[in-house]
Amino acid sequence: MNNILINYETVKLKIDSPNLTNLWILLVFFGLVLLTTRKTHSGPDGLLSIPHTDQLKGLAIFFVVLGHLWLHVSKVNATHLFSGDGVSLFFLLSGFGLALSNKKRKLRFGEFCSRRIRRVMIPYWIATILILCLDFFILKRTYPADWLALTFCGVNVRIELMHLDYTRWFVTFLLVWYGVFFLAFSQWKAEKAALITAVAAVVLLWVNFRYLHFGWYQFLPFSAGCLLGTHYEKLAAAYRHKSSIFMAMGIALALYLLIYRYSRSFWPVYRAVIQTVPPLSMAYLSDANSLIFCLALILLSGKLVERGYQSRVLLFLGKYSYEIFLLHGPFLIKYNPVIRDNGSAAVTFQFLVFLGLIAVLSSMMYRVNSPFYAKKPAR
Repeated sequence: MNNILINYETVKLKIDSPNLTNLWILLVFFGLVLLTTRKTHSGPDGLLSIPHTDQLKGLAIFFVVLGHLWLHVSKVNATHLFSGDGVSLFFLLSGFGLALSNKKRKLRFGEFCSRRIRRVMIPYWIATILILCLDFFILKRTYPADWLALTFCGVNVRIELMHLDYTRWFVTFLLVWYGVFFLAFSQWKAEKAALITAVAAVVLLWVNFRYLHFGWYQFLPFSAGCLLGTHYEKLAAAYRHKSSIFMAMGIALALYLLIYRYSRSFWPVYRAVIQTVPPLSMAYLSDANSLIFCLALILLSGKLVERGYQSRVLLFLGKYSYEIFLLHGPFLIKYNPVIRDNGSAAVTFQFLVFLGLIAVLSSMMYRVNSPFYAKKPAR
């Protein structure tokens, strides 16, 4: 196996110059994004339109996979990672899509569950079966029946279950949010229901921090997405007519994050912060900063989409982002077929090849799942 597939669970790759390598990966990837960006002939699209959200998902999944390279494959982490922000963006867009599509009609439990099963659980089950088979044949691993029952139900709160693909916690937490969403939006009008999800986010973060310790994070973005979806028409109209104000807001949010994250690299400053601010408040601050990252990215990228610009790379990654999310972990960490060198140029090339291979595999998985989807896949 060592000659073909490498397991990075216990042995890590000592990548030379992590920060420089991370920078090269970012530069080459965004170079590809620019090279594949075209102005469409169909005309401009609005803020958080489907082309906009698809490209945001493409960017989010890139950040997630790149972050996992440093967190799970490399012996030494790069300094500036955006994987948590990518997860935050997925949660926000999920809440946004649900609120936008359900705010004008009464939720029916059967229909709601059917859509979630088709779009979320069936791909998850197929990926689970694939991973269990690969674990058995490649790593000679088996799992207790009760663990298998839990993971097929989407309940991944044991560390062993989370490490089946290193992203299972996301599906579990997403199912929790689906439950919160249905309870709120089936009982109250959309505006009030969205506020209830915001209260639920604050409470859930506190409960997990104090009692559950499930390893969940990014509690605030889903409810923020619900608020955006509920007030979308007003927001989109305001963005069209007062775009300069929203662009200024996006720049201000980005500058705040740049200053905050740069200051954290100075240990005396960061030590003073963690010694002064209570840990629970730091948890809320971390969540809020990821949400600010998402809002800044949405506001700044929205202007390009509004002018009709679309990147084929981001659209392709975005279309299959959920499948990439489900599949990339095992192939990146447990049976990696590509990444094995430690030089900056080699790792950059190998990572992008890996991302391309996983994207192609995910597109094949999407086609297998497509008969189960609704005519228009739910956001």
